[in-house]
Amino acid sequence: MSVLPPSQHQNLFGHSAIVSRLKKSFDAQQLHHAIILNGLEGIGKETLAFQLIRYALAFPTGKPGQDDLEIPESHIVTKQIAAGSHPHVFIIQPVYDDKKQRFKRDITLDALNGLTNFLRLAPQQDAPRFILINPADGMNNNTQNALLKLLEEPPAKTHFLLLTTQIGALLPTIRSRCLTLSLDPLSLQDFTAAITRLMPAIEDDKIAGYFYLSGGAVGQAIQNLEMELLENYGGLCRAILAWNDEGDSKPAMEWAEELSRDDVLADRLVETLLAQLALFLKAKITGETITATIPEEERVLERWAGLPDGKILSLYDRIGALWQMGEGAYLDRKLVLLQIAGLLSMDKENRAVLA
Repeated sequence: MSVLPPSQHQNLFGHSAIVSRLKKSFDAQQLHHAIILNGLEGIGKETLAFQLIRYALAFPTGKPGQDDLEIPESHIVTKQIAAGSHPHVFIIQPVYDDKKQRFKRDITLDALNGLTNFLRLAPQQDAPRFILINPADGMNNNTQNALLKLLEEPPAKTHFLLLTTQIGALLPTIRSRCLTLSLDPLSLQDFTAAITRLMPAIEDDKIAGYFYLSGGAVGQAIQNLEMELLENYGGLCRAILAWNDEGDSKPAMEWAEELSRDDVLADRLVETLLAQLALFLKAKITGETITATIPEEERVLERWAGLPDGKILSLYDRIGALWQMGEGAYLDRKLVLLQIAGLLSMDKENRAVLA
């Protein structure tokens, strides 16, 4: 099932307190001129931003008494925004990377081309205007400084919506001029309701695994589901166990061979692996418990539990550095993935490397 992009649907799950706050502020004509929506990738920031934009443009003076920001799908504003043709909406985002099938992270100064002309035009029927920046933490310093000038003297009835996953990447001077709202991960209950509605074909016994792998972010879970990330992560865990328990590296070789054919999946799997390692180390230091996504991962975690914290941190650093080096030097991904599996297997040779 193909899920529509945030500009074309209104399926927002959770975050009711933030929705209520934004609606009340707009209805009272007191919406802040610059708002940062911060949270995990896929947590619903962009969906929420477009809900607010649609609502504000459909009801410029507000609509007290309504509890949410939704408007009819048949409304002209909904259609214009979905088509990217509404004259009161300006979107700043990175260029699309065709090879990796995703947007690049960096937003350079040329991304602001056209913004000056957009702001020069008088608003139609005194309606508000919105500038959506996603991801705002992808702006380089030159772009941020150019934006800062606009935030210092914001045009009338103009609102900036900055979406971030790493709010610390924004200049302090930008953060000080914005209202920051943080979106929390969904509960397992809300996540289950969301993912079964959006991806009804998902098997019940995999919902919890995708919940933990995505950190409760539905958008990220959908991407993970489409690339069968949980199943591929299970393949890695089984390869690690075979190498560690039986000295059999063949499953790891087969796993690396298969994964090296898909750059997007390989990137996501290594990102997931590093995130799980970080969670495990944090839980180990704080004495908290970490919920394994699959039984095979639980067995792998049991083996890592005996390692000193410093060696786990070293493992995390080595894997991250190895992957970056492989990308930068255009090394054979199969060999890099096999090296990562070897480090994770904790066999005698790799124990010595981390000693």
